[in-house]
Amino acid sequence: MRKGAPVNYDVQKKVFTGNLDIRARKLLSRLLACGYQAYIVGGYVRDRLRGEDTANQDVDIATNARPDEVLAVASIRGWPAKTVGVAFGVVQVVVDGRPFEVATFRREGYGEDGHRPEWVEFGDDLTDDLGRRDFTVNAMAMTVDGDLIDPFGGWEDVGCRIIATVGDAVRRFSEDGLRIFRAARLASQLGFAVAPETEAAMASCRDRIAGLSVERVARELDLTVCGVEPVYGLELLRRQGILDCHCRQRRGDDWELVPILPELVALYGCEQNRRYHLLDVWRHTMEVVRMTTGDQVLRWAALLHDVAKGTGGVRAYKQSNVPTDPRPPPVGAYMAGEILTRLRFPHAVKEEIVWLGRHHMSRPIQTPKSLRRWLVKMAGTCAGLSQLAGRLDRLFKLWRADCFANGRASYPDKAELQSIEAAIGQLCGTMPLYPEQLSITGGEIAALCGQSPLVGEIQRELLRMVQGGMRENRPDQLQAAAVRLAAGLVGCANARPIIGHRHG
Repeated sequence: MRKGAPVNYDVQKKVFTGNLDIRARKLLSRLLACGYQAYIVGGYVRDRLRGEDTANQDVDIATNARPDEVLAVASIRGWPAKTVGVAFGVVQVVVDGRPFEVATFRREGYGEDGHRPEWVEFGDDLTDDLGRRDFTVNAMAMTVDGDLIDPFGGWEDVGCRIIATVGDAVRRFSEDGLRIFRAARLASQLGFAVAPETEAAMASCRDRIAGLSVERVARELDLTVCGVEPVYGLELLRRQGILDCHCRQRRGDDWELVPILPELVALYGCEQNRRYHLLDVWRHTMEVVRMTTGDQVLRWAALLHDVAKGTGGVRAYKQSNVPTDPRPPPVGAYMAGEILTRLRFPHAVKEEIVWLGRHHMSRPIQTPKSLRRWLVKMAGTCAGLSQLAGRLDRLFKLWRADCFANGRASYPDKAELQSIEAAIGQLCGTMPLYPEQLSITGGEIAALCGQSPLVGEIQRELLRMVQGGMRENRPDQLQAAAVRLAAGLVGCANARPIIGHRHG
């Protein structure tokens, strides 16, 4: 078995003590005992430096052992192992039920492909392996004893909360265009700032983005939108002209270009009626995004809720050339659906984001009749009570963010919104919205009426009666009403009356 070269890396500081997963320690120790170098690398090291809880985080290991040698080490201990990246020297080893990715040190070179290296060469030097990585905060290693190896200044950048490339930024982005999006994503997820020279290089390497698949770009965008500082990441991508770029998708045997998010770029500088908004549509949108949680559906709904504003067919002007957008929700919902479709979002996620966009301006008047009608209408757009409850919760959050992200502290009335939300919540708990919430079942209606094909129609009419206040949701009232309804329908002459109940 080939043994590793002597290790003389500069150990800068012992910063990690204890809490290393026992299974990771076993794997590292076994590789070391067999004469190989072995280190924890990447995001795990970065987040340990940040003081984050890494108990459930993936632990990636780098070694000078070749893939077949890693497989042999695992086999000796009886650990399940398989190659998961042949070209990149990656082996997955499962130690006591926990999987680890073990990658051989490597160097690589890039060509025409916008993301994948053209050639990979295995090596024996940790510094070479760290030197091929994207950002300094990801180019650190940790020994089994907790010593930090940091040849590119990642420790200092973590302390300064900076995202900077390893070496020349233009070279790093030219190698792999996806790193442009990863810079924005890491800044959003970690709450770091991108170094000026790193940011400046993003725009100069935009041509590499055309070689990226839409799936990879969409994943990075999604992580950016759902990060702790999404506005910083989105502003960075807009400022450097990245949102206006195209990536690609497979179409048969060929590739076709796909626009990323030009619709968002069009919102920048798009003025609104200053009676209601002091911010342009882009800045308003960013404030709405900032005021929502990291929930994927809510964040994307916030990002796309006003995407139609300023577009042809929506933008109009009042007297004195005051801009207005009288029909943004339906058009915006359609546009959001188109955007999410081309970015390959799952259908269920897309559907809910579109639903929120369509209804984000549909607040009811606070009267009992208006609230009932509004809630019944919303229920009709959902598959059941569980889906309705989840959507209403997100809709209320979007309402609040949209209302208070307008630059005016006095408009609208926060207490009024809270009152409407409370009233709707109370109605949800007292008024049946779906047939299964009635106090009479479909089987009971069929037994009473003797005409099972009419059960569904009778159920729906009973529901309307209860919702309209014509009947209470009580078994005796609904049984009597069901019989009367059945008797009045064509073909229900044989409906059986209920003995002992008054029908009326």
